[in-house]
Amino acid sequence: MQRYSPLISLAISLIALPVFGANLLDSPLKTAKIFCSLQINGRLWANDDYQDFAKIATPNLINVVNDAIQKNKQWVGRHPGSKPPLGNGIGFISVLDSPFACIPKLITLSNKTAAVAVKYTHKPGAQYPETPLVTDYLRLLKSGKSWVIDDIEYGGGGSQGMTLKRSLKNIDW
Repeated sequence: MQRYSPLISLAISLIALPVFGANLLDSPLKTAKIFCSLQINGRLWANDDYQDFAKIATPNLINVVNDAIQKNKQWVGRHPGSKPPLGNGIGFISVLDSPFACIPKLITLSNKTAAVAVKYTHKPGAQYPETPLVTDYLRLLKSGKSWVIDDIEYGGGGSQGMTLKRSLKNIDW
């Protein structure tokens, strides 16, 4: 997976840090931008610590993620030495590649729900074309004055119609 220089990681962290100190989740697009900063900074796939994600997600989605993490740990105990179902981490993106950029765009908005497309791209260069990697869709709910992620609909990799919640609940433990 792509690693970024400490300076770039620090800059991304400093941009996201004030958001967690105040209620700046007042629009779906702002919540999506925080999600993207977590994704690009590696804080959604680096380990099993999803505390920052929990701040921008519904309690229901967090419960599904935590349940899957616990089941994965139990699976590891029963199958030592084998790659567990969540061996690549929680599927916050529909493909296994590490994205270089995450670009959110508001698709639909109502009083209580919103959908935001998040387009992931590869780092331009010889290995990858300058085309999108995949576009997934954040499904958000309004909770009080904040917009929080309730699910992620996968848009690529042959996974049309699949969501994060559904994929975690469908794992054969």
